[in-house]
Amino acid sequence: MKLPRIGYLLVILFLAQTSAYANHNWLALNNGLSDRQMRTISIFDRNSKFICAASEKNLYFSGDHGYSWKTIFSLQAKEGEINSACFGPTDQNILYAATSDGLYRTVDQGLNWQKIFSGINQIANNVRCIECNKQDNEIIYIGSEDSLRYSRDGGQSWMKAESLPHSEVKSLALHPKNPYILYLANTLGLFKTVDGSGTWKRTFVTSHELCEDEQEQEPYQENQDQSLINSISINKNDPRKIFIATGNGVYCSQDAGESWEKLPSYGLKSDFVNFVVSTSELNDALYVGTKNGVFKFIAQENRWSQLYQGMVFQEVRAIDVDTLNKEIFLASDKGIFKTDRKALLAKSEGQRLPKLIIPLSVERKDNNQNMQEGKINRNFEQVLNELNHREPSVQEVQEAALRYADVVHPEQIRDLRRSAKIKALLPEVSLDYDKTIQSGGTGNNFGNFIIGPRDWGLTLSWDVGDLVFSEQVRLIDSNTRLMVQLRDDILDEVTRLYFERRKLQTELIVNPPKTAQEKLTKILRLEELTANIDALSGGYLSRKLEK
Repeated sequence: MKLPRIGYLLVILFLAQTSAYANHNWLALNNGLSDRQMRTISIFDRNSKFICAASEKNLYFSGDHGYSWKTIFSLQAKEGEINSACFGPTDQNILYAATSDGLYRTVDQGLNWQKIFSGINQIANNVRCIECNKQDNEIIYIGSEDSLRYSRDGGQSWMKAESLPHSEVKSLALHPKNPYILYLANTLGLFKTVDGSGTWKRTFVTSHELCEDEQEQEPYQENQDQSLINSISINKNDPRKIFIATGNGVYCSQDAGESWEKLPSYGLKSDFVNFVVSTSELNDALYVGTKNGVFKFIAQENRWSQLYQGMVFQEVRAIDVDTLNKEIFLASDKGIFKTDRKALLAKSEGQRLPKLIIPLSVERKDNNQNMQEGKINRNFEQVLNELNHREPSVQEVQEAALRYADVVHPEQIRDLRRSAKIKALLPEVSLDYDKTIQSGGTGNNFGNFIIGPRDWGLTLSWDVGDLVFSEQVRLIDSNTRLMVQLRDDILDEVTRLYFERRKLQTELIVNPPKTAQEKLTKILRLEELTANIDALSGGYLSRKLEK
């Protein structure tokens, strides 16, 4: 169905408004990083110029807001990997490295390290996460592959949370105001203690396995698909509001974990979420990191918006917020990135979209204003008509990308399966030409063999197994699944690039750049998006635009 002209204007204005949500320009901060596959990032609360970040083998430190890094800890010379890292609560010289070889600590910004926890076996020794009490430097919590342990003397001695079921701990989160309230996510679900790890209550279930003393209790929330919890975030302004990132989207609790509601997944490219952070410093905005980038939840519209501008990374494994400068930092598969502060502040201050978008052709009392709007209206229509005439549709670009990738069409797959089944019904034919051999007769000739003249032979054979389950069909099915995944990935990427490019064109029309630098930046981004689409479609878009 074709939209009327005024409908196009409404759509283009809506795109221009929603594109403002994604106008976070990402800045790469990789100076000094020897590897880029980053796993975790942590900003010192009291002075945000101090940041630590870790890859699998190296822990990096920055004292200038992330603009330069130096390696302060490494596992290159030994087996193991770094799982997490953080600062001590009150001293930027104290850092912790949670590794598969135990917990390490430095008190001099990485010059010297000491192992302060070593498990009794390999499982206990694998420290997955760490949480430090902000009000008491001596209290430290660590989650390992088998359980939770805590120290009340700065790591000199450790106690195991005996009342907690043995399971791999995935994430920890301390209440921002009450140091005795701790949330823990393991392979069984989300657990909560209100007495500093003495007693625990499971409030979100990710496994049907029962815990001790839970036979007569019904869990408050049961996650039917049993997706594991990857991250926990507590809102500092309202600690009763808790968010968890799972393999099946993001869940929210408004009552300190007693009940849960799944947030809509509309706008997310995948339900698998690596990390979630609720930023009380940015109007309680909610951000998540996924294998497809960073997304922000637009509460007014119950949807997610991707923060794509300047995005050269793909998977985001961790996010932290500079509360002083109100910037977002992330650890990704391409290194460390942060947002542009001015863009972030502008968007956080004006989050709410207008409830009603007024068409430009609506009459006003001011005749001069009405005439001006009529002129804008005609200009929009003219530009839209030109865009629709010159630009290929998204369906055309998608088809070109699939052709270029040589993705097999579903009809071809069905033909291959049908041919494989027919082939299993046909016999395998073998033709030979050899001498005949016959056994001897009776009497003195018994037991002797008579070699006859050469003769032709024809053999027909069937593989009964192929009639029941054809190996060729299995291979076709396996390749089909890979082809379908490739097809979906190509369609997702080319669709995202197409509409990001269209939104940028719309923004250039609706809100023209005011400076030459801003104009040049947007034009270069437009050319970059065109080049990306060309790379996926074999230059299809540029060829269409040249006609």
